[in-house]
Amino acid sequence: RDMRAEEEKQAQRRTEALAAKQILKEQMAEQDEAKAAAYAEFIREKAMVDEIIAKIMDEEKQEALAKMQKRKETMEYIHKYLEENEALKQAEKQRQEDEDRA
Repeated sequence: RDMRAEEEKQAQRRTEALAAKQILKEQMAEQDEAKAAAYAEFIREKAMVDEIIAKIMDEEKQEALAKMQKRKETMEYIHKYLEENEALKQAEKQRQEDEDRA
């Protein structure tokens, strides 16, 4: 009788240990799923941030290129103006010399 009661207690303890082990397994699985979900969310957010950064960098690059192009056009305009001005001065000088000889 005592033996039977002891066996029942041991069986009860084994059952409780197995149940606790199963609960622990389930909790660990839930934690793993939560970690995986958090990592997936991190990857999605990182991709969005990377895309925004790439767009900003591209916009800044385009602005810098536009600024350089504008500067180049301005320099070409000034150079052309100076050449035309010099040509007008030479033409005026030549006209004055022609008038002086006449």
